[in-house]
Amino acid sequence: MTPRGTIIILSGAKGAYTSALSTVVAGILGWRRARFSDFIRQQVAAQGGNADDTTTLQHLGQSLVRERLSEFVQSVLAMAEWTPGQNLVLDGLRHAEVFRELQAQAGGSCDLRVVHVAVDDVAERADR
Repeated sequence: MTPRGTIIILSGAKGAYTSALSTVVAGILGWRRARFSDFIRQQVAAQGGNADDTTTLQHLGQSLVRERLSEFVQSVLAMAEWTPGQNLVLDGLRHAEVFRELQAQAGGSCDLRVVHVAVDDVAERADR
């Protein structure tokens, strides 16, 4: 019987420290980690754009979700060198469509668990 993995998917607003949290969780568990934003940054840079420009990143991210969703999700999983049945920590879920595509691509071999990180107060974010 093929082992069933788990994918922990972190979501949260900008400034909620999902990146730091995903790094720590992946390190503690010894799991692979990938960030949706890393793939988007790579794509922006490959097109000669500024990979630090938030507006550019948001526009490309929206475009990937609307026009190349399957390829986008598959590419992020490939960045982590993930194969079906493996455990993974994914950072940066922003769209329900992306979650549904993850279910389609990985759900047969893994349990998907979404963790939404919420930091209500801007002052609390600064303290972190």
